[in-house]
Amino acid sequence: MGSRGRGGRGGRPGRRARRRSGRRHALGAPTGRGRRRAPARGGGLAAAAPQPQPGGRSVPAGQCRLRPAGGAGGLPEPGETAYPHRGATFVIDIGTHWKPDTPQDGVRQQLARTRALHRTLSRDLETRAAYVNFPDPDLRDWQSACYGDNYARLLEVKRRYDPSGLFHYAQAIGT
Repeated sequence: MGSRGRGGRGGRPGRRARRRSGRRHALGAPTGRGRRRAPARGGGLAAAAPQPQPGGRSVPAGQCRLRPAGGAGGLPEPGETAYPHRGATFVIDIGTHWKPDTPQDGVRQQLARTRALHRTLSRDLETRAAYVNFPDPDLRDWQSACYGDNYARLLEVKRRYDPSGLFHYAQAIGT
């Protein structure tokens, strides 16, 4: 889902030997009081976290990383660029990866855990924002999640400079 595997370090398979699925969202937007809301305590995240599975070299793995945002990247106003989530505290990278020989049941279980963690964080942090550089095929309202109020303006630019749709993919402007 838009992310890349690691090269063959430490006996890990290279990019082509793994499949990945991930969600990257700009989370941590201010609450109505101007403070950042932390996830609720008690069960929410723990219930969504991956549980240990029996051994074997084909067990899928997942991750949840916090990438700091803000600083100079937060200086432009939301409407000055395509990316509107300038006030985010961090980008949360939720993903999973597996080897080609992983049983489909294991892949489905790990994807379900990844989706559950995403739903929990979105709910507890009260956001639907998404980081545009990591397309997520599961994201339903990606136009709003990635671009917010900027989408209408970006659509006008797309129609003017790319009327034939040369630059196209599943979540491209105008799709």
